[in-house]
Amino acid sequence: MDLGDDRPRRWFAVRVAPQSESAVMAALADAGLSGWAPMSTRWRGSAAGRQKMTAPAFPTYVFAALPEPVANHFGIVVGLRGVRGFLGGARPEPVSAVAVSLLQMRERFGHFDETRTRPPRTVHETPADRRIVDRLVAHLNPKAVAA
Repeated sequence: MDLGDDRPRRWFAVRVAPQSESAVMAALADAGLSGWAPMSTRWRGSAAGRQKMTAPAFPTYVFAALPEPVANHFGIVVGLRGVRGFLGGARPEPVSAVAVSLLQMRERFGHFDETRTRPPRTVHETPADRRIVDRLVAHLNPKAVAA
């Protein structure tokens, strides 16, 4: 994620085609924009030959940090190969920078991993922050809430 200039940025959740998260992040970088997709580590294969693999924590979603004025960049993002649109449709709503930062900490501390043998480190959040992030997680990946 390259945030080389000092322009204010706002985060948006971008819906992408299945299994195209990394391609969309590369296309965002080529367009001079920043993207991030939370990743998780999972087991693949049978019990006899299991391997660790990395997969998106929220399949079909990428977070894009768009510089102000953000409306100038919506068309660029939607025009990228593999992009289906923004969360919120024709009126994309920004994702809180706090929520994105907390998701990044959760990823770093292993909260999305299914291969860990001990509990992940604690992410210190206020109750309000936790509600924001939990709503976002529930919307992006309903299976994660059931687990």
